[in-house]
Amino acid sequence: MSFFQIEPITAHSIKSNTYAVSIDGAYNSVVWQTLGGLQVNGSTSYSGGTSATISTQLFGGRLNVSASNSCATNTASIAVGSPYIKTKLVNGNNSQYPNYINGSAFLVADSDNTATSYNWYIDGGSGYIYPNFNSCNASTDNFMRVTVTTSNQYGTGESYIFYLQNSGYSGYSMVYPNPTDDILTVSFDYKELAEDLLNSVVLYDDKGQAVRSYDVASAKANHHFMKSKNVDLNVKGQKPGTYYLHIQIADKVYKERVIIR
Repeated sequence: MSFFQIEPITAHSIKSNTYAVSIDGAYNSVVWQTLGGLQVNGSTSYSGGTSATISTQLFGGRLNVSASNSCATNTASIAVGSPYIKTKLVNGNNSQYPNYINGSAFLVADSDNTATSYNWYIDGGSGYIYPNFNSCNASTDNFMRVTVTTSNQYGTGESYIFYLQNSGYSGYSMVYPNPTDDILTVSFDYKELAEDLLNSVVLYDDKGQAVRSYDVASAKANHHFMKSKNVDLNVKGQKPGTYYLHIQIADKVYKERVIIR
């Protein structure tokens, strides 16, 4: 097999392109297989002639071809379309939401060799990063959001956000005033943490019954946390006594004892 010839045919939309692909040579058996966001003749694999139609679904991927005749079997592999991210690792493990670490982490975004460049940057929280192509050393004070964006000759590809949070760090600095008979405020340290990771704020009485809650979904829909790092829960008129505020951030629930007077 000498080479592939790839020619863009048409763009069905901004995120979807179709390519005509052909190989040179006299082969009586050709197997086309795709990885990532590619399809060959409408599927992930195709057995047929020396040409095929490749389409990208949102992002591209890798095209592998095995062609044979009576003399030999040849193989080739190329990237088609903007890169996807195949593997996301933090300290050698699959990335979570968020990743609980101890101050620093080694990040990897593997595009299966379809990307020619990676752009790493901090877009929330605080800390430092030291990128090295598809890997990055990251160090955070408590919380940091690190984004990586891939690209190749076809354009900008997939992006991925790593959420890094120190083990034992709650994400909020205080619940005040306590005691209170009016507004109970939860103050978060980072607006990005509240915007992306906060799930619920619920006040329970001493019998375990939910009596008040903050509408987190509406706050996020209105981009509240991009303007304020606080949650204000109205407890006015609540019967005086001891209550427990449950603050769920990602998969962890933090509990604060509250006195309503």
